[in-house]
Formats: sequence, C-alpha cells, structure tokens
Amino acid sequence: MIMEQRIKLTEKGLHTFIKIIKEQVEGEYYKISPEEYLEIMKFADYYGSGVTKLKKFQGKPLWITGGVDLRNTPTISLGNVAYIDGRLDISYTKVRDISGIKVKGYVSDTGTPIEAKRHYEALKQRLGEAESRREDDEWNVETTDYEGLAANALFEYLVNENQIDVMTPEEAEELKEKETRLEELEGRFAETTDTEEEDRLRDEISDLESEVEELREKNADVYNIYPISRGGKLRYFVIIGIPSLKDREYAVCSEDYIENVALEYARESIDSIGIENFSEHFIERCIDEDDVAEHAREYFGDEVRENPDSYFNSDDFDFSDSQNREREQLQDKINALRQKLDNLETEQREDEGERYDELQEMIEEVESEIDETQEELDDMTPEGEPTAAMIDSVVEDRLDDVRRDPLSFIKNYGLDMKNFIDEDKAAQEYVDSDGYGIISGYDGNYDTIEIQGKDYYIFRTN
Repeated sequence: MIMEQRIKLTEKGLHTFIKIIKEQVEGEYYKISPEEYLEIMKFADYYGSGVTKLKKFQGKPLWITGGVDLRNTPTISLGNVAYIDGRLDISYTKVRDISGIKVKGYVSDTGTPIEAKRHYEALKQRLGEAESRREDDEWNVETTDYEGLAANALFEYLVNENQIDVMTPEEAEELKEKETRLEELEGRFAETTDTEEEDRLRDEISDLESEVEELREKNADVYNIYPISRGGKLRYFVIIGIPSLKDREYAVCSEDYIENVALEYARESIDSIGIENFSEHFIERCIDEDDVAEHAREYFGDEVRENPDSYFNSDDFDFSDSQNREREQLQDKINALRQKLDNLETEQREDEGERYDELQEMIEEVESEIDETQEELDDMTPEGEPTAAMIDSVVEDRLDDVRRDPLSFIKNYGLDMKNFIDEDKAAQEYVDSDGYGIISGYDGNYDTIEIQGKDYYIFRTN
C-alpha cells in the first residue's frame, strides 16, 4: 500500500500529507523514501519503468533519500531514478544499465548483466592484446622468450589434459561474424529508449552471447594464455576466451629456476602463515641453535653476575691480599698469645704459692683472648668477586642443556620464536617436506611439460 493510502485524512493528517507532497514535488526531482520506493516496486512486480511513470511523480526523476536493496528480485530496470542517497544493491537482478543514476554509496551488481558487460569489456581488451601477439607471432616456440615458452608449456598441458579444443576454419569465421553482430546489438541496446525494443534486444543479446561462448570454447591456441605477471621466473597466467576455463589461474616455471622459486615461495608462505603455526617437529628442525645459544649465554651471564650468591659459595673464592695480610696478623697475634700463655704457665708452676691465683687469672685472660682471636680468624670468608672464568664455567654448564633442547629454552623463557628461526633452513625444510607443490594454491599438485628440451613446471593456483 502506497504512502497516500497510509495517511489518515484527519485535519492534522491532511495538513501533513499536503506538506510532504509539496516538499517532494518542489524543484527538479521528486523525493521519495527507500521504503516507499520499494513498496511501490513490489506492488508493480518490480517493473521500474512503469512505476516511475505514475502520475503522482509528475514526470520528474526520482530522488531516493536512502539506500536501496533490490537484490534477488526480478527487477529489470529501476525506472526514472536520478539519485540514490545511499548504497545500491542490485545483485542477482536483470538490471542492465544504471549509468544515468548517481549513487552516493557503494553499488553491488554481482550476477547482473552490468557485471557481465564489465567483464566482457575487460575480456575484449585482453583478447585484443592476445590478437596483437598472435599477429606478431610473438610466442612462436622457436623464437620466443621465457614468457612465451612458459605460455606454450601451459597450452600444451591444457591440450594434453583435454581442457581445450581447436576449432575448424568454418567455426572461426562463424565466431568472427557473431562477435561483430554482438557488438552491434550492444550498441543498439545502449541507445534505445523503447521498452519493447529493449526487451527484444535483451533476449537476442543473451542468446547470441551463449552462442559466442560455445564457439570460443574451440577457438584456442597459445594466445588464449594471458600473462598476469611480468618479470620473475615464476610466471602467472589466466585463460581467456574459453568460458569453461574462465578465471582459472596457473603458474609456470622452468627447471632452471624451480628450486630457487620454490624456496622463495616457501619463505613468503612461512612469513604469511607464521612459523608458530607449523608443527613443533618442523620448528625444531628450523631453529638456529647458535642464535639461541648466544642469547642464552648473554642471559645466563647477566643472571650469574647479578646474583652470584645463587651460584657460588665461599669455597669457590680465595682470600684477597688484604684479607691474607689480616689473617697473618691475627695468626701472629695468636702465636704471641700462646707464647705468653706458656710463659705464664711456666711461671705458675715455679711459683711457691704467693702469686698462684694472680697468675691463674692472667692465664685465663690470655686463653680467652686466644679463643676470641681464633674465632675472628675462623669467621673470615673470602671477599673476592667471581672471575670471568668462574662465570663462564657456570654458563657453559647451562648452555649444554640449551643446545640439547633449544625449543624448550625459547618456550620456557617466553621468547619470540621467529627471532631464532634460520629462514633459509626453514624454507628448505618446507620444500623438502612438501615438495614443489607448495606453489599450487589449488590442490598442492603440479605437472611438467617439456618445451625446447627443458621441463616446465605447471601449477594451478585457484
């Protein structure tokens, strides 16, 4: 039900209705909401040309005030729409032209004749380039360059796999005539304003496109191989002009370069995937053990120097020179006290009793001083710092464990795995384990074709 029917014609409703209509018809355009436009389109079975001819629009082009979503509807035309204030989705409709419509947002036209025409124009350009190469005999296998040899290898592979066929001279002439006719019809369709003529042309174009595609299936030679990368030894191609192989991509490389190409591809793949996402067994084989050991050496060296008490005890050190001098002085003192003690004890034994008690007191004092001095001597511990050799000895003991299991050291100390990977070793491991098939993004397989005495490796990439 359209907007006028939804407004109750009360006094307030009538005033609102008149105001809306006045705003809509003023100026060059008739403004309409997306909801109202879609409701009318649905009511009219999505016949856009008829919708926009309604008397209420006064012949003015429509200005739709928001985005329009017509995907998966039988819409053939949006009608007399001039501006869409938002995105437009006409995916999987039969809309062939929106060139007269200004769309503020993004246009989605997947599965429409518009997309097909855009692809066709791009294909025509590629076919034109291919025809130029064909006329120049640029990829003659006897005289061509590396790119041409790679293209010939791919073409021969597709022939061997029965992916392509070759047309007769009669079919080639028929194809040329039909392509010319198709261009004429496309031109007439773009210029016509008659609805019936538009429908007739649309059907004729569709039928002719199918016939052209069937013929192109057989119109194959090496120039249906189209290069999409230039330079480098791994060359990428798509197949053009053969609908059954549409958008199929291949990569080709000669035997002279395949090893280096595979290694470079492996490096890029590992970087993209992330080494941490490979198996632990693979990672272990790719670790640069020397880098890990060097990092561990620095780490443990700092740890031992900063916390020597955790690694050494007094038995590991020697007394310093000043301590040795002090120890000698204490020992000399003890020796002197013992001599004094001997003298006192001798005197006490020879005494007749007059000074016995006094001498006993003196003896006890000397004995006490000897004990205190001996205790001071015994309590002395080496004050030396660990030497470089001592530190290295402790570090080397720990490095033995690191070298035996570098992966555990990396994980236990929370280190970044990629900093300890030998990239060349990892690339070689990847190629050795998975083969040259890593280049194939399709099924991991490859084939070889001999051209001019050399093998060329063929990879399907999509």
